[in-house]
Amino acid sequence: MGIIEGFGNVSASKLSNDEKNRLYNMMIYILVVKLLFIYVVAYYIWPKVMPAIFPGVNANPTFLQLLGLCIMIGLLL
Repeated sequence: MGIIEGFGNVSASKLSNDEKNRLYNMMIYILVVKLLFIYVVAYYIWPKVMPAIFPGVNANPTFLQLLGLCIMIGLLL
């Protein structure tokens, strides 16, 4: 389930306000952790691994380029 669908499902559900707030907080933490993982990949893992595997790959992509790649992959799946 995607992040946006999750927020929509929580807001449309018949849960109490405390339960909704707890679910919102959990989804926000998950979103922050995903962005943190993308940051780690963009600045530490990608420049060392990807050019060794594929010679035509950009060795230093920006955070927004990898974020866009993750969004496109998420839309395809």
